[in-house]
Amino acid sequence: MNDKYDKFNNYVEDDVSFLIDDEKVILELIPKKIAFIFNKIFFMLPFILLWIFFDLFFMISVLKINFSFSFVFLIIIQLVPIYFYVFKVLSSSNKWANTKYYVTDKRIVIKNGFKGNTYRAFFYKDIANVNVRVGFINRLLGLGDIYFDVIGSISDGNDDTVLLDIQDYNDIFNKINSIISNNESEDR
Repeated sequence: MNDKYDKFNNYVEDDVSFLIDDEKVILELIPKKIAFIFNKIFFMLPFILLWIFFDLFFMISVLKINFSFSFVFLIIIQLVPIYFYVFKVLSSSNKWANTKYYVTDKRIVIKNGFKGNTYRAFFYKDIANVNVRVGFINRLLGLGDIYFDVIGSISDGNDDTVLLDIQDYNDIFNKINSIISNNESEDR
């Protein structure tokens, strides 16, 4: 087995060679950029707009009563969720550039990360269920997300267990299910 493979967390640390033991890449997928970024923008947008509305109402109310330098500090603190949102939107392009999915004959490997690269690998024998979800933006662009549940882990749809914004998602979904079925029949 490859020394760079951590059998407990399935992380691969080296970008050059993440394949193990005569493994072959069947599909190499990249999420659609426009959908990836739009999903990051619109995911929290209603909450942020509501937050801004209530913050403005609060700030105007406080300003009518009394202005002080502590008020400026309060404004800075109140806007922290908006700072996080803006950072997430601005960094989504960089995160997209570092995101790639590999479907091999032995596992699914998800490469992502903000600055560096993190690899997360899931062997087919550990995948319990595969689903396709098509959100509003994806429906408009003809894309889909492929979610999979991993045995023994709690996956809540985070980026660790989903192939986001994939073209031809039904074909890829069927191919992954076929590979999983073939691996199950070989294990018996």
